Amino acid sequence: MFLIFSSAGLFAQANENLLKSVKLYAEANQDKDWKKVLELTSPRLIEFIGGEEKMLLDIKRSDIKLKNSGLKLVSFELSQPLQEYKTSEGDIFCAVPARLCFKGEVSKLYSEAPILAISSDDGLTWKFISVAEINRIDLVNIFPKFPKEMKLPMLRVYTDE
Repeated sequence: MFLIFSSAGLFAQANENLLKSVKLYAEANQDKDWKKVLELTSPRLIEFIGGEEKMLLDIKRSDIKLKNSGLKLVSFELSQPLQEYKTSEGDIFCAVPARLCFKGEVSKLYSEAPILAISSDDGLTWKFISVAEINRIDLVNIFPKFPKEMKLPMLRVYTDE
């Protein structure tokens, strides 16, 4: 009985850490604090993209495209994390549903895609990958032990019209 209670306590602590960290990630994106976004992004993704400088350049280009399109990010909403998956290597993967709202001159645009949370230390710290920015094949290249049974909701984009 003690072991079950103890692991439930560990799960609760990991979940609390996840919620705090993903909220910081969302806030950094909304505030355009790209340094903080990089700190909270999976180092494996950063390496896959070509390093911090390359990723920062890509982020800034995307931000310029967004600005030129007349859209502005006005909210970054998070839902409760979905089921966690732990690999034989000890990595924990969890999808956190997210909805971004962009406002233009005449309408709003919504983008729904999960944020993939990854922990390599039993949930003490978490790093993130926006699933809207990467496909499953690349995820498996970055994380060879990515759980095959893990379902990731597809990117969904729509307007309020």
